[in-house]
Amino acid sequence: MIMRRSLLASVLSFLLIGVVGGLLWGDGPAAAANVKSTRTILVGGTVTVNAPEVIPFSGNVQIKTVLVPDPDFRLPPLVHVSIDFLDVQGLGQTTKTKYFANGADELNRAFRASDQLDLTFGIITETDRSTSVGTGLVTLTLTFDTAGNLTSATGSVSNNPFAPNL
Repeated sequence: MIMRRSLLASVLSFLLIGVVGGLLWGDGPAAAANVKSTRTILVGGTVTVNAPEVIPFSGNVQIKTVLVPDPDFRLPPLVHVSIDFLDVQGLGQTTKTKYFANGADELNRAFRASDQLDLTFGIITETDRSTSVGTGLVTLTLTFDTAGNLTSATGSVSNNPFAPNL
């Protein structure tokens, strides 16, 4: 009977030490919440879709970022970036056709103080919102503070250098 009590006491002591140690030790800084930021910026620029149609585009792009640390392998943190073209649109200078930038994107990037993203977007017309008539390029420059907050963002629209000549 005495052996059972000492065995039970040993097991309970071991479990108690493990639980208390886990609570005190924890995950350290990696247990902190992910840093989230949202910015909406105005972008603008010109895209040439079907020569000689030139389309000046402008509108808002929403950028959401989340700093994602790596507590398991202690690798440098990543930034998850979500981009949504809220109302980027243009008016064809020749045909006066109304065009819309159609796009949203999500990607993971290595965390650094400043990052430049080049993203393509589809161009659709007001009358046919299901068929792309071309592609454009939006270039975004994102700046972060040392904690991972998105502190500034700028963007511009231009021709997609990878698009075929339509």
